[in-house]
Amino acid sequence: MKTRRRLTVAAALRMQNAMSLRPHTYNELVAIADLGREAVERWVRQVREAKSAHIAAWLRDETNGQHIAAFAWGPGVDQPRPAGLSPAELKAQWRKRKGIK
Repeated sequence: MKTRRRLTVAAALRMQNAMSLRPHTYNELVAIADLGREAVERWVRQVREAKSAHIAAWLRDETNGQHIAAFAWGPGVDQPRPAGLSPAELKAQWRKRKGIK
């Protein structure tokens, strides 16, 4: 079990510096700050409420296909979440993977 760590100024600065270079997902910020996911989620929520960070991009998770938010430092407009695929599009992708016409 991972030991619980408190959010320190140093950890917050590491996340802030990383987000100012390029957008990062929650999992990347967890690794950068060496904190638990809940602490990182709480920090991101607080800085987004203060308009210090925004959703810069939505990335596709390779394991399950869901969209994952990537956060960037600085004021900005959140990117809208991409629409999901329709059932027909999902079926077409499945057929393509299976080699079925």
